Amino acid sequence: MTRWWAALIALAGAVILAIVATTPPAPVSADAPATAFSAARAMGDVYAVGGALCATALLLPHVRAPAAIVAVEFEVVSKSYVNGVVPSETFTLST
Repeated sequence: MTRWWAALIALAGAVILAIVATTPPAPVSADAPATAFSAARAMGDVYAVGGALCATALLLPHVRAPAAIVAVEFEVVSKSYVNGVVPSETFTLST
């Protein structure tokens, strides 16, 4: 009988450990320090790249126009420079 209790306790410990290990951290607000990742600041960048389309419906298909692709590439590269990251290569997407 004691083997069952030991197995049950080990199983319960494994379940608790699995839950704790897979729980994501709480999101950080936009007023967090610049050195910390903030989901609110990141969504601002996502909306800037995606425009009004992204703000209204995230599941709509992207525009496949060369001008839109160049605008998104410019936005991403310019944000990289602002954040102190210098891209070493730029890639262009075929339309």
